[in-house]
Amino acid sequence: MKKKVEFQITEETKKISPFREKGTGELHSIVLHGHDFLHLPAPPYEIVDYNLRRFGSSLRGAKDSAKEILGTSSMFPVALGKENEWIWFMTEAIKNERCTWFALHHVNKLIPMEKERTKVLLYCGYEEEIYISACSLTNRRNRGHLFQSKLLQNTYPHPFLYSLSTENSGMVSEGNSVQYEVKKPNPDEK
Repeated sequence: MKKKVEFQITEETKKISPFREKGTGELHSIVLHGHDFLHLPAPPYEIVDYNLRRFGSSLRGAKDSAKEILGTSSMFPVALGKENEWIWFMTEAIKNERCTWFALHHVNKLIPMEKERTKVLLYCGYEEEIYISACSLTNRRNRGHLFQSKLLQNTYPHPFLYSLSTENSGMVSEGNSVQYEVKKPNPDEK
């Protein structure tokens, strides 16, 4: 039975890692929040899903969003927060029991280690070795940056979407394309 864990991810939440609970064998999470480690009785993907649902989405919705924005839904980043200001990326497939989630804004460096391992350094000084190649993890982090950039582009108004007064402008059409307005020079200006 799925346990509901009502942990709220904030700007201070840095990572969510899975571990198997001794005795029961259930998949639980260790969350680095601020300078504290919290033990939560749910897998990381359930914690992320709960936080997405608090703002009207879900892991499924985040996957669809990544596919629309990035063109891929594999190892997709997710945006959390009231204004999608925190981007999170995963190290493995969502339901893989080694899948760790990192907040993009807390990751300082990814250092390649031997045998397909990478050391993740956070700005707070915390470091952890992950069993994944630095190249793969760097690609996932970069995909998170691209996702964040495209989300920001969608939130700022496009300069050509504003309508100008028709007094000093005229309609232009290039072939079969949609007409748009262009400002005409003022006769008093050179």
